[in-house]
Amino acid sequence: MASMASCDNVPENPGNYNVACEIAVGSVISNSTGKEYPITFVREIDTVYQHRYFKYDTLKNANGEPVITNGRMTITTDTLYYPSKYTARYKCSDTIMLPSVADTFSVKIKSNARWFAPVPDNKKLKQWFFNYNASLSGSGDGTMQFYVERNRAKKRANIAEQIIFTQDTTVMLNVVFGQRGERD
Repeated sequence: MASMASCDNVPENPGNYNVACEIAVGSVISNSTGKEYPITFVREIDTVYQHRYFKYDTLKNANGEPVITNGRMTITTDTLYYPSKYTARYKCSDTIMLPSVADTFSVKIKSNARWFAPVPDNKKLKQWFFNYNASLSGSGDGTMQFYVERNRAKKRANIAEQIIFTQDTTVMLNVVFGQRGERD
């Protein structure tokens, strides 16, 4: 048994589904001290998605007859690329240097779409940057929280690149984090 309910007498379209996806981030805020670390985007690239399709054709000789090899017709395959109507925007931030102490941070996300923020790949180096969930996601405005481990040595050699992107990947933000050391 299924039922459908509506607050209005006549259900209407809740919004415009043709609006382009947008996503923006605020400053990085330390949860323990309240200090703000501004995010500055230094690189922005607009791209167009490319689609591909395969064109199959029968290979023919000079007389126009199909070429037969091992009892089978020879089929050629060409891969053709064409631009789609979708554009994508990629933004990369300057490195945000976090303090050497272990701390939890928050980043406000403003969006009109569903977004994802998976855990950064540490490329087989020591992991020091952690999201609270294995793959953080949300819809609309939200907060991404992460924590960092204490760094007793010098400045970390490896950076953490947190990618935040919309569900249709038309907007991708690359927020880069580094961490100072206690011996700096």
